[in-house]
Amino acid sequence: MRNEVGCFVINLEKDVERREYISRQLEKAGIPYTIFSAVYGKFLTPEELAQHYDKRRAIELSHDLTPSEIGCALSHVFTYRKMLEEGMQYALVLEDDALLSQDLPAVLSGLQREYASTEPVVFLLNHVRKYKNRKTRRLDEKYMVADIYGTPIRANGYFVTRAAAKQLLDNLYPVWAVADDWAVFNRDFVTIKAVVPYCVGLSEHAQFSNLESERQGVQLKRSIGYHLHQLFYHKFINQLLIRPFQRVSKQDETW
Repeated sequence: MRNEVGCFVINLEKDVERREYISRQLEKAGIPYTIFSAVYGKFLTPEELAQHYDKRRAIELSHDLTPSEIGCALSHVFTYRKMLEEGMQYALVLEDDALLSQDLPAVLSGLQREYASTEPVVFLLNHVRKYKNRKTRRLDEKYMVADIYGTPIRANGYFVTRAAAKQLLDNLYPVWAVADDWAVFNRDFVTIKAVVPYCVGLSEHAQFSNLESERQGVQLKRSIGYHLHQLFYHKFINQLLIRPFQRVSKQDETW
């Protein structure tokens, strides 16, 4: 009998300490899991890149992804494929630097109770700085589900329905976007929501990430026009004309 709810931990084979750390947390929480061998982007051959990476679309919509970004994006996309192949209705996707709250099992049960697997929804369990405080749904006395606001950037912990996994796989492969481009995904093909307060944090392993250093380099390479557009939208159009009507709340990162 297939397990209708899965848990995938994305981990490079070389990162043994990270794997052991996240495994201990999941075992303590009583959550069955599968270690999903991550794609090491730097080791992809030109032929593999041509097969798995849509460079033209990436450049057109954002930027030429770094090898680490490609590997990370592929790792997440391949978990969606595995989830669908295994007949799972829901899946918890974690990166190996995740720090789990003791409330995580109860939150996952609440999400399954409140949302059908046929709804194409991704629930961000990690910290989201801003969210819309309208049309929220209570999971229990402590946790609620809210619409995201802005551009949350993290993929170290989220819960995905089967319908959402199919949409993500169909639209993101070959990869052309970073794994956590949630605002774009929310706009185009799935619904992205945040669990508030967050129940997946970052462990000390998150301090040592090649992906973040590469991302900073990409940000510097983007054009002046790109940054001016971002400034104009976020500081003027968004702040003056949109945000006041959306009841936006902030969430502090406390752990």
